[in-house]
Amino acid sequence: MIIYRSFAPEDIPALAEIVGETWNFRRMCRRGEDPAVMALDYLKGCLAESTAAFVAEEDGKAAGLISVRAEKKTLPRLFLSEKREEADGASPSSESSGVRRMREYEARCLGLRRQAEEAGMKFDGELTLFAVRPKMRGRGAGRELYRRALDYLKEEGCRRFFLYTDSSCTYQFYDARGLACLGRTAMPPADGSSREFVIFLYGNTDLL
Repeated sequence: MIIYRSFAPEDIPALAEIVGETWNFRRMCRRGEDPAVMALDYLKGCLAESTAAFVAEEDGKAAGLISVRAEKKTLPRLFLSEKREEADGASPSSESSGVRRMREYEARCLGLRRQAEEAGMKFDGELTLFAVRPKMRGRGAGRELYRRALDYLKEEGCRRFFLYTDSSCTYQFYDARGLACLGRTAMPPADGSSREFVIFLYGNTDLL
């Protein structure tokens, strides 16, 4: 049985594992770098930028997460991440290859949002993180978490939200729910292959 509830700090270990599986941080790391640490830092960073988060739980363990931010709402202290703050203070020369790639990823995401806003798009909400264990896919967990996130944004008065995704994710999920691709940018794949790696900016065209 799947239980849906609000995020709790005790969920972090299980959720970090899911994040690591979903984005395959191992491929970004060189020998000696720990992908589990990178996944944990990424998770905490996303939560630090969120005003609410919802979890799908099965067998007493978190199996999926969606987190969101309502722009007008104050960030809750529950989600503040000391680890993220420490990482932000690191010098570029001391960063691992994985951290450098994540910083490049984030910079390209911000560039996409800037382009959309310069084109006249105004956002007041963001879907900051969405990850579900592979075994949960096809069982409605993703749909239910997404519904709860949208309900939260509506309750907070948000009209237009955005999210970032990429070609390593099941971005067709958003196409199927009527969201529009508002921008895209390519960056070299982490594993050095010739496959194109694309980052997308999605958003709702019909106001909530």
